[in-house]
Amino acid sequence: MRVEILDLGINNIYSVANAFAKILNESLDIQIIDDFKKSQSPDLMVLPGLGHFRAGMQQIRDRKFDLLIEASLAQGVHLAGICLGMQLLAEMSEEAPGEAGLCLIKGEVKKLPAFGQIPHVGWEGTVLAKRSNTFQSLDSKHDFYFVHSYHLNPVQDKDTLIRTKFGNHEFVSGVIRGNVLGVQFHPEKSGRAGAQFLSEIISWSRGKSD
Repeated sequence: MRVEILDLGINNIYSVANAFAKILNESLDIQIIDDFKKSQSPDLMVLPGLGHFRAGMQQIRDRKFDLLIEASLAQGVHLAGICLGMQLLAEMSEEAPGEAGLCLIKGEVKKLPAFGQIPHVGWEGTVLAKRSNTFQSLDSKHDFYFVHSYHLNPVQDKDTLIRTKFGNHEFVSGVIRGNVLGVQFHPEKSGRAGAQFLSEIISWSRGKSD
């Protein structure tokens, strides 16, 4: 199995790669891809990111990752977005008016409500919005590490995988649609629960899903 981690040049890509490497056996090939030409028929593509929505989309287009992702998804490859990577799955963002996202999840990225501390930094639980035998780590008994000021607000409820409390508010912290998955938290910084979730992503990408 081949896992390709798309390098946008705007985060510590190696922390994500190392997190996958710690839980995977030698039969898995983990590669960091900084150019679309280096992609070689992966089973799973991972899109991590930190920072501004516009900067992320500009890097995706400059490196032709948008074309790579489109072609790969059409061939059945699974895609997992992390943090900014989840937000980039959307159609647009309040953070970058006029900048189109990947349009893989219908919806807009919104700023978190002002009554909470922004940026939202720290450990929070998640609650499954739908039954899942695959992503059992994503229940309220586990906490994951968040660092963000924006969140993806999907148009269709069926695309929501998990939600997280933010003061008196609740935001969508994970989405799933076909072979596209996104989470707002950082599994690579979330200890044992994060490692379990990464293992579940591998199972999901192998077709062992609900």
